Amino acid sequence: MTEAILNDRTPNFYFMQYELLSWSVKNLLLTPRFAFPLSAVIRRKPLSPTARRAGWVGCNIALNRIPQDARIHVVTERQIAPAGQVRAKFQRVKPLAKIDATQRG
Repeated sequence: MTEAILNDRTPNFYFMQYELLSWSVKNLLLTPRFAFPLSAVIRRKPLSPTARRAGWVGCNIALNRIPQDARIHVVTERQIAPAGQVRAKFQRVKPLAKIDATQRG
């Protein structure tokens, strides 16, 4: 993930919280690919030698380390945000794409 951030290959992420019983989306959060600072990546321990993908190292993403404006709420408490509002928020943070990954956060 760190390498993806440094090489500007990070995907856009959607974080979803849903109600299991009703299969309904409760919250949906968009984080644009250019909004991830290196500080948001928390390295995990490598998988054990007996694991199928032994040695593979994953990561956790600390959402609280991503700028508040770059956490774009698409659905909040089952309420869908108007498409125009979501697009406007995305456009407002789009200048972050011009900042080098090592300068973000």
